[in-house]
Amino acid sequence: MQNNIIIEPNNPTGMSILRKGIMGIIVGLMLAFFIFIMYTVFSGVFSTALSSTMSENGGANPLLSLIIMIIGFFSAIIGNMIILIMYNLFFSNKYYDLGKMISLSLITNIFLFFSISIIYILFNKEPQTLLLILAFHIIFANFLSYIIIEIFTNPNYSGVHLIGGTIGISLTIIIFLVIYNLNSIGPSGDGAHILIIVPPILVYTILPVFHTIWEKLYYKFYETGNNFLYIPSIDEVLVDEDEIEDVNVEDINVDN
Repeated sequence: MQNNIIIEPNNPTGMSILRKGIMGIIVGLMLAFFIFIMYTVFSGVFSTALSSTMSENGGANPLLSLIIMIIGFFSAIIGNMIILIMYNLFFSNKYYDLGKMISLSLITNIFLFFSISIIYILFNKEPQTLLLILAFHIIFANFLSYIIIEIFTNPNYSGVHLIGGTIGISLTIIIFLVIYNLNSIGPSGDGAHILIIVPPILVYTILPVFHTIWEKLYYKFYETGNNFLYIPSIDEVLVDEDEIEDVNVEDINVDN
């Protein structure tokens, strides 16, 4: 008996790409507002630390790195939770297991937080560098959570998700660095907020949009008979091996 297991890659529609883009903008703006509020609440600490650095007096507030770490952690958690709930509501056929997705996202963000906290501590006396670390913390937290969830929904096409995610995060980083180079931070910390409110808007919009566009392009390759990024499951491999063994046995019997 021959078993053919056919698992197709995702075939997103133009509307799904648009929806993910709109959802990304909404969540990105929500996070940017949250981060701006936190920045405003602790503006005294930020301004003092940045002005001390600009005047080469040193003496950055040791609480600054802790505050930025907390902002980064909760921004990542809140943003990923909101976007997963929205995906579950609007794309329930694909993102159907909300509990597992949230669990995976939480575990990912906790491990990332403990890993990146070392970097925060190392650059404790460099406020501007801490803001850059916060920006990349937000970007990579969303990237890791998004890719893990995509692989969870369709593990046979992990390569597709990794390539699409890499395209998205690369464009996000490039655009962010361009904005960073065009933005100057004044002695009193003016302009510093740009470094921390822009990343969530960029990553929550660009990453899912370009990942989904890549999925659509790959499906076009699939329709032409090319499925070069497909990774078979262990069941498929065992089925293929059993079929080969059956064919070899039949050949031996025919020869005899």
